[in-house]
Amino acid sequence: MKPLAPLLRKLTHHHKLAWQITLWSLVALIGLAITFFIANPPPPKTIYIATGAEGGTYHDLGKRYRDFFAKYGINTELIQTKGAQENADRLLDPNDRVEIAFMQSGLITPEQATTAHLETLGSIGYEPIWIFYRGKDTDGSLQRFTDFADRKVAIGEKGSGTYTEAMHMLSMNGLDTRSNLISMPTLDAVDALERGQIDAIFLIQGLHSKNVQRLLANPTLNLVNFVRADAYAQQIPYLERLNIPMGGLDLKRNFPAENTQLIATTTELVIKDQVHPAVQMLLMQAAREINGKESTFAKRGEFPAFRGSGLPESEQAALYYQKGLPFLMNHLPFWLAEFIHRTFFFLLPIAVIAFPIIRYIPELWENRMRERINVVYTAVEQLEKELTSSYDPAKQAAYLARLDQIEQSALKVRYSKALAKDYYTLRSHLQFVRERLIEGVPYQRVAHTDQHI
Repeated sequence: MKPLAPLLRKLTHHHKLAWQITLWSLVALIGLAITFFIANPPPPKTIYIATGAEGGTYHDLGKRYRDFFAKYGINTELIQTKGAQENADRLLDPNDRVEIAFMQSGLITPEQATTAHLETLGSIGYEPIWIFYRGKDTDGSLQRFTDFADRKVAIGEKGSGTYTEAMHMLSMNGLDTRSNLISMPTLDAVDALERGQIDAIFLIQGLHSKNVQRLLANPTLNLVNFVRADAYAQQIPYLERLNIPMGGLDLKRNFPAENTQLIATTTELVIKDQVHPAVQMLLMQAAREINGKESTFAKRGEFPAFRGSGLPESEQAALYYQKGLPFLMNHLPFWLAEFIHRTFFFLLPIAVIAFPIIRYIPELWENRMRERINVVYTAVEQLEKELTSSYDPAKQAAYLARLDQIEQSALKVRYSKALAKDYYTLRSHLQFVRERLIEGVPYQRVAHTDQHI
């Protein structure tokens, strides 16, 4: 077994090196897999946006966003709902496919958003609270809501943001339990108001929505002037006061006939936090292009913006507000910019992982060569110990044969320039032992400097 020991050690060293390289390679491959498949997946081909009822602001807005995303090769599936409250409920459901939604500020609390991993990209526009009514309001009681006790009022469909906000405001006036309050879909309510079947309607939609424009064009209807708008805005943080000057909506009709105040919430663009960063940036760009224009109630560039809704703010949106679109998205087609970004993100950890490996491989190789030289040295050392302790002249031929075998192993050793001195010292040591044996002089260990590496 003794003659095989050096060979076994050599194989052990060889396998040790192989295992070291294999381990580093596995670490690198795992790192690359995590980076490519988990840490930075490509943008999805389809996104799901909850909008609202037909004819409403959210529904029309969703179609404009769909057209915008189509230019970048992303399919947008619009999910029609009853309105903002249902949109909020679907976002809060972790199993619902809805990942983006238009909704009124105030429908989701910061605590709910944190628990459900929701974020806001900011407000994208005002949503005035309109109350259209039939008849006259000679004493201002309707503006103070006190006259609602005797009128049939449509307050939106349950599950809509209109219903939630109307009940909130009515409860503040102690009128939320009245039997005259009617819950019905918006289109049905608009029809009923124009036919005289109901007396008033709550409506929370943008100025240019089909329903609002239809009611504004009806000369038999009036618009409530929120004379206590400041009080509502003070007590409900997400509400704001809007002003319409006399004739501001229709100069020909001089409508409204007096300076009128409205109260408004804002449309919030809310997402689940797993929405791809590139999609978030496109949503911000869409909001700037579609909602950032000057309008009746908003100045140019006023939206999108964080308006203090209390919801967790998206880091991507905050970055957009600070710096705008990333450089590549500003100057290259979307998919090319995203590909370059992902490639850079992919190659960076490769460089981080590969650099120490590349630096370590030459060291591993040199260590392996050094170990093979030491294996031969160990075999020579064992032979010398045997010759010193129990030299037998009759076994000289066997000693020389064994030395020849060791020398053959030495001749197969590959070495670098850095190890040339060690290698030739080994060869000199072998020659020294051979000469002593050939001379036939009784072997005595000669003191010499240890040359082992």
